[in-house]
Amino acid sequence: MDLSNILIDNRVSTLNDYTYSLIQLKLPKTYEIFNLGVIISDESKNIEIKTVENIYKASECLALENPEGIEYALNILIDRVINYKEFNEGCISQSLFLSESRSYSSDESLTEALENLYNITTTIKKAFKEKNRTINMHDKPHILTNLRKVVLENKYTNIYFNKKVKNLHKNIDTTVTGLDEHDKEKIIIAAEVVSPHVTDFFKNFSESYILMQELMKFNDIKHKFLFMPKLTNLTKEENKNYLIALEIASNNKNIEIITNPDYQKFIHNIDSLGHQYNQKLF
Repeated sequence: MDLSNILIDNRVSTLNDYTYSLIQLKLPKTYEIFNLGVIISDESKNIEIKTVENIYKASECLALENPEGIEYALNILIDRVINYKEFNEGCISQSLFLSESRSYSSDESLTEALENLYNITTTIKKAFKEKNRTINMHDKPHILTNLRKVVLENKYTNIYFNKKVKNLHKNIDTTVTGLDEHDKEKIIIAAEVVSPHVTDFFKNFSESYILMQELMKFNDIKHKFLFMPKLTNLTKEENKNYLIALEIASNNKNIEIITNPDYQKFIHNIDSLGHQYNQKLF
């Protein structure tokens, strides 16, 4: 009897081959590296991602200077993975990057392998109590991502995002500038995005509303918008908070409030207003 086939370990044939990358954060002052999550794919190009729930919880103990930017970059990455099924190693932002791809073989399913790698590699969760991350497709970063898509698809040339303006406490979410070569740095329209579909709604609203108040001293800015779209049905509490914020914002007659969730319409309207302004210059 040929015993060779009996002695072969048939378990090897049941192993699944995966490729994964670590989502890593490098602290600019200490150069320490923390793992924020994992992206994993199988041989059929199925991709799954898991990241820490909330970077703000770790901002104090890690002395993070820009948790908003890190959170924004994370959400852009998640959107790319979920909607476009792709990820590439390298820099995502100034402090966030994907490690080189690594191999992982296991008899676990893709989801089980992701969970296992996440538990082993994600070091930042030691800085705060970690819960499973729920991806909010209606938060501010995703709204801005969708607005950017509209701008790119329609090839608008004078609409910018996250524009830095001197003497302001934060960057402006969306701006429209002049079209003329000597006028393209002049902001004509400023818009802040506020999502009512987040747990820290009043924090986000107050930051944007305060920025709108600061913009009152800029006479060149002809229109100041708060884009507050209701993308899905709100809970009773969310709707209550939303109505309170609308009432507060409406007290300032210089701020125009947009509640229509149509991204195309919003971008088209501010672009048209920009062109109307430029036509008046001639």
